[in-house]
Amino acid sequence: MDSSGKLLRERLPAALIQKLEAFRDDVRRIKLRETVLHSANLILGAFLICFVVDRVLDLPGWLRGGMLVLVPAGIAWLFWRYLSKTVFSTGEWTGLARLIESKFPGPGDRLLGVLEIGSDDSEWSRSRTLSQAAISQVSAELRVTDFDRALPRPRFQLLCSLCFGGAFFILLLAFLIPQPVANTALRWAAPWMDVDRYTFAQPRALEPVLHVARGEDYRIRLPLYESSPWKPSTASISLDGRDRRKVPLGDAMEYVIEVPGHSDSRNLEIRVGDWTSTLSVSPQERSSIRSAKAAVKLPSYLQIPEPLQRDVRSGTLSVVEGSTASVQLEIDRELTGVEASEFNAGIDGPLINVDLGTPQESIEGRLTWTDSFGLEGISTFSLRVNVVEDALPGIVISDLPRTRVILEDDAISFGVQVSDDFGIREVGMEWAGEGDPEQSSRPSTGEKLFASANPDQPSMQLTGTFSAVDLGIDPQPLKVRFFVRDYNPASDRVWSQEYLFYVLNEDQHWQWMTRQLSRWQQDALLVKSREEQLLRINQELRDMDAGALDDPEVRQKIRTQASAEKANGVQLARLSRSGVELIQEAARNSQFSPGTLENWAGILNVIQDISGNRMPSVEELLKQASNQPSSSGPMQNSASTGADSDNRVAQSGDSSPGQTKDPGDEASQSDKNSDEKTGPVIGQNRRGSGGPGGPQDDEGEDGETPAPKIPSIVDNESSLQPEDPNAVDENQEQDPQTASGGAAPAFGLPSTTLEDFGGAQPQSSPIEQKMEEAVTEQENLLAEFEKVSDELNRILADLEGSTFVKRLKAASRAQMQMAGILAAQVDESFGMSAQRLPRSVRTVLEELKVQDKNNLTTLDEIHQDMKAYYQRKQFTKFRNVLDDMEELDPFTGLDIKSEVMADEVGWCLSMSEYWGDTFDRWAEDLVDPASGGT
Repeated sequence: MDSSGKLLRERLPAALIQKLEAFRDDVRRIKLRETVLHSANLILGAFLICFVVDRVLDLPGWLRGGMLVLVPAGIAWLFWRYLSKTVFSTGEWTGLARLIESKFPGPGDRLLGVLEIGSDDSEWSRSRTLSQAAISQVSAELRVTDFDRALPRPRFQLLCSLCFGGAFFILLLAFLIPQPVANTALRWAAPWMDVDRYTFAQPRALEPVLHVARGEDYRIRLPLYESSPWKPSTASISLDGRDRRKVPLGDAMEYVIEVPGHSDSRNLEIRVGDWTSTLSVSPQERSSIRSAKAAVKLPSYLQIPEPLQRDVRSGTLSVVEGSTASVQLEIDRELTGVEASEFNAGIDGPLINVDLGTPQESIEGRLTWTDSFGLEGISTFSLRVNVVEDALPGIVISDLPRTRVILEDDAISFGVQVSDDFGIREVGMEWAGEGDPEQSSRPSTGEKLFASANPDQPSMQLTGTFSAVDLGIDPQPLKVRFFVRDYNPASDRVWSQEYLFYVLNEDQHWQWMTRQLSRWQQDALLVKSREEQLLRINQELRDMDAGALDDPEVRQKIRTQASAEKANGVQLARLSRSGVELIQEAARNSQFSPGTLENWAGILNVIQDISGNRMPSVEELLKQASNQPSSSGPMQNSASTGADSDNRVAQSGDSSPGQTKDPGDEASQSDKNSDEKTGPVIGQNRRGSGGPGGPQDDEGEDGETPAPKIPSIVDNESSLQPEDPNAVDENQEQDPQTASGGAAPAFGLPSTTLEDFGGAQPQSSPIEQKMEEAVTEQENLLAEFEKVSDELNRILADLEGSTFVKRLKAASRAQMQMAGILAAQVDESFGMSAQRLPRSVRTVLEELKVQDKNNLTTLDEIHQDMKAYYQRKQFTKFRNVLDDMEELDPFTGLDIKSEVMADEVGWCLSMSEYWGDTFDRWAEDLVDPASGGT
């Protein structure tokens, strides 16, 4: 003990010294226990870390040795820390005082002061009485101070819990899994020994080197021992530490590892649970097939003597029943062995010969071989031999729609293409009709051969024809199929898709054409309605002032109108083309009068002109209006007029700007220019200026032949009023080509005009002029359209009226035909009840009963259509016929007749004749209904 310590023991009270020494012993005891517990936890923790790491990694010996050295080093550091932080620091009284001061700042600070006074001789000798008084006062104060509260907070409970918990966990592990615990203890305690790491997963060992095919995926099977304590559901693999992936455990307790192919040697790492292994993979090339050929000898009935050569590298060979075949494979390397399933195979150097014989059914087998390197081929060659029947021929019909309306005396043609693998035997057509109740025609069935061929002709192209009259087919719907057959005696006909022919007589065709024309008229009226809507919008736009027309939104609306006009014109052009097709279809029927067809053709000409010239003209004018420059002020019109005048002067001849032209020459040149633009002018022109057009050049300035000019008819009267020099000649100002937007003007009736000398009128803006021209052109084409609509209504009225005549005539013929059939049955059925009638008679009467029901339905349709027609047209003759129908009530009469057909054959005969005559009379009453109106 140093001199200061001795002085303090002499000068301080003994009670204080004892209390301080007791406090120091308590501090050292607490810290010593903590150091011991820390050391124990370090040992247990190090062991647990080694145990856990051993479950994941196979630690090398040097690392395990390093961990073994770190444990005592850590314990030594803990004890050194205990000595330096606790023992040495509390060896002096001042250290204890500072520790007390941390908890009791006031007493601790005074204790430090007393210790300083007691250990300093100068202070003690200078005022000994005061020093003793201070020491006594501090001792009295410290006597009642509890130093235990200043002790370091002990962590015995936590450290003991960790220590005992770790020890208990290790003992529990040793009890439950003694082998891995003992293995870890041995590997940790003796790192210099080569002790294998214990693993819970225990797969079988693999060879360290594995030979595989270069660049190909390969498979490794890793079985797991049944006694393995741990059977992980997946295994982890990686090549050279990259692309790690999982492999599941299979039902056979093995991991099937699929590895992507590679061309260089690599290390394959496999991890199963806590077990790991590394393999060296050495890729090698495999042998492959150079060629695979088959020779097929066909059966004799096909009459092909030479064997057919087939390439079978795809692994599939199809042979016709009764064929003999063999296969030869050539490998790019010498072979040492071959294995074949389902086939007889042998090797000859690099060749594999397979004899298939005459297979009776489809077979499939595989060929594997081993090359000189001990590897199997690049792949197993699978060979499937399909024994097939002789292929059925194929048939294709061209230029024939699925549904076709045909007049009974028409002849239609179409293309027929047939093909087979070997030869064609016959090509033909088959039809089956449904009959026509209105015409009392029975269903027609039959077939027609187009051509025959020979066994060595595998394909044919034919032109087939169909004519109902030539084939003896009555008007009725027909289901038509085409067929082809080859030379295989066991094969049947091959059929095409089904076609539907509506064979009509001229009356039925008339009715059908009337319905088609009515639909066409409805579509045309829809186009007309759209055009009227467009006109109303264009008129609203025209009535706007120039400022409003310059608005961008209005300009866009004009462009939209131009697009809508174009779309409506396209729709009308489509209707025009379909109308031409309808005329062509109607021309096949002789019942359509030439006058009707000519009127119809005239209507189509007008519609074609409207859709091809008038509507595009309106569209172009609207486009020009939307693209006109905006008006900048009130002086623009006059300036524009002056500019146009200057341009006209500049273009009137070859004179220079300063040269004065003779007025007569200028008028002649103006007439010539007008004639060149508008074409020849005929009629009366009594104005002072103008005259007949001069001679026209055959070619334009560029040597091109100009477009033909449409002549115009004029009737211009002279005037005695003085001429206004500022007035503009409208014939010179307005060019028909320009006014219509470039479209050809329509040739119409002349109109009488007078010269206007009232002075120049205020000119509108360019966009207003174009809108005015567009509206005028649109009004004109709608006027033409209205005339067309009236003419089309007249034609439809005539056709519809004639349709009712023909339908009633057809109903009359049906009743008269039924009367003829009943008359033939009277002899066998007279005086007999329905039960006693012969079977043949009962069959005929049942058919007539069904036919009468159909006739009743047809008559009801005629009646309803006629009532609707009368409501639209109000023709008197239709009213008379309808009143007669209401009075005679043929519906009840036909219904009763069909019900008593089997019991009253004679009465039904007379009623059939009566109704046949009545229907014929009604038809005669409706002749020429259009001219016989009210």
